[in-house]
Amino acid sequence: MPNAAVQERDRVPESLRHRLPVDFPVTIEVGSAERREVGSVANLSARGMFAASRMRLPVGTALRVTFYLPLPTGARPIVASARVRWVNDPQAPRAPDLPGGMGLEFVGLDGSSARDLERFLQDLLAAPVAQGMPVE
Repeated sequence: MPNAAVQERDRVPESLRHRLPVDFPVTIEVGSAERREVGSVANLSARGMFAASRMRLPVGTALRVTFYLPLPTGARPIVASARVRWVNDPQAPRAPDLPGGMGLEFVGLDGSSARDLERFLQDLLAAPVAQGMPVE
């Protein structure tokens, strides 16, 4: 029987699984805030993000991210457990169109935050400038 996180992830509509370009700050914390850095979210999906950052952590590293969704009703804080899925080293970029940083997968996102994130992404997709916007 699949666990709740897998069921929740599989419930996400296909259109929200693609990463959309955004630009807002993200705080990345490893351990009990032993290492902490502010970077920026370069792209975002319901399943994860690319965090532009000087921090380079090994694939599989568990961490916590905090960012604020710019919603019409005001900024909505999102705190999520995440895992490093891949690293983009500027010296040997895996994705030359992205800055140095890490691709992160959300592994712990409460239901309310997940719904707000999905709503934000749906609104972003529906925006006139999103028409013709490339997605990954």
